[in-house]
Amino acid sequence: MSPIQELYKSISGEILALTWHPQKENMLTFGTDEGRIGTVDALSPRPNPVIFDFKHRSTVYNLTYGPTAINVDFENGDENIDSISLYSLGDGVVFMHKAQRGVKPTNIEDIIAKTNNWERKAPSRSELVFQPVLQKFLAIGCDDGTVEIFSMPNLKIVCTLKSFQKLIQCLAWQPFDEKRTNDLLAVASNEYDIHIWSLEEKLVKPSDMENNVFTKPETVLTGHKLRVIQCVWSPYDHTQLLSVSYDGTSQVPISIIF
Repeated sequence: MSPIQELYKSISGEILALTWHPQKENMLTFGTDEGRIGTVDALSPRPNPVIFDFKHRSTVYNLTYGPTAINVDFENGDENIDSISLYSLGDGVVFMHKAQRGVKPTNIEDIIAKTNNWERKAPSRSELVFQPVLQKFLAIGCDDGTVEIFSMPNLKIVCTLKSFQKLIQCLAWQPFDEKRTNDLLAVASNEYDIHIWSLEEKLVKPSDMENNVFTKPETVLTGHKLRVIQCVWSPYDHTQLLSVSYDGTSQVPISIIF
C-alpha cells in the first residue's frame, strides 16, 4: 500500500476547497471554513503549510488557477505580470492572488468595473470556472441566478445567462475536445433542474456585441427533487454528465448531444 501523507494536523479549521497548481505537481492549495488560504508541498516528507496573509471574512468555497486578469491600464507584455494566478471565492467575492509574497490580492470586480465602464453594485458571487484548456473565458455564477461570462485577460463581458432565479451552485464546462462542435456549460442552482448551454455562437468577440442576455438554455435536465450541488462531465465520454443533489441521488442522463 502506498504511504498516506497527513496534512490536516498542522492546518487550523476545516478544509473545504482544494486545487492543485497547474505547473507545480507537488503544490496543493487549500481553503478553510475560517477564510484562510494556504499552500503545501504535498510530496514533502514533512509538509509545512504556508498560510497567506490575506483572509476571507468567512468560508473559502472555491479555489482555481487561471490566466492572470489584466487591468486595461496595463500592457499585455508587462514583464511583472504572472502568466497564471490563483483565484479564491468566499464572502461572495472573487480575489486574484499574485505569486509574490506580500502582494495584496486584487478584487476582480475592480478590473471588471474598469474594463466594462460599470458603476454598478457588484453581485454576490457563488461559483466560477474557466473554459478548459484554452482558458479564453471565465464564467462566474451569482446568488441571483445569473451567470456572467467574461473574456480573458481583461474580463470584458461577453454575455449573461439568466435562466435561474436562485443562487448558482455549480458550473461545469465540458472538457476540451477538438472534435466537438459545441462549447457546453452545465449550470445548477438552488432550483432542482440542470440547464445545459451551448456557448459556441455566444462566445464571439466582445467588441462585436453588447452584453447580450440569454434566457433559454438548449437543454433542461429534470429528475432531482432537491438542489443540485455538483455536476461533472465524464473525461471519457463528453456527452455524459454526472450530477449530485441534496435529494441523496447521483444521476447520469442519456447522452447530451446537440
